[in-house]
Amino acid sequence: MLTAAPARKTMFTSEFDSAFACAVLLFALPFEEGDFARHVELLPMLDARMEGRDRPVIVLEFEDGYPVPNALWRKRMVEARANVRSRPVVALVTPSFAQRAGAGLAAWIRPPQFEQRVFSTFEEAMKWIGEKRGVTTKILHKLRADAKDGARSGPKCGP
Repeated sequence: MLTAAPARKTMFTSEFDSAFACAVLLFALPFEEGDFARHVELLPMLDARMEGRDRPVIVLEFEDGYPVPNALWRKRMVEARANVRSRPVVALVTPSFAQRAGAGLAAWIRPPQFEQRVFSTFEEAMKWIGEKRGVTTKILHKLRADAKDGARSGPKCGP
């Protein structure tokens, strides 16, 4: 496991499978200020692990009720996304209309260099990823369950 910084209280967790080049990044409740920073710190490490792989996958999920990042964090997240070289298929999952609209606007203003879609449910995202990547999504279901377990049991962040 790679870590972006020493463990501290955060509800941002991630799980990575190197064999399939798949990752699930989960923003779980309760919200912690450090969550967005952890995401921005993790993205370059995750990108390096996925670079050169055939169609890697990232699922970024916000639990229901998770707050929308403020303008500063939205900017930092878009900047971090701009440096991604591995060209993953990215699914952003959130039941929040405001977050989906914000992600769509960010992609319109500064299109990512990879394929990204926004979904209201994890299952919708899995269907799209299955069509795009042509692989089973069972590994993503497992990574998601592991990330949710990690959010309940304590901080973990890193591929």
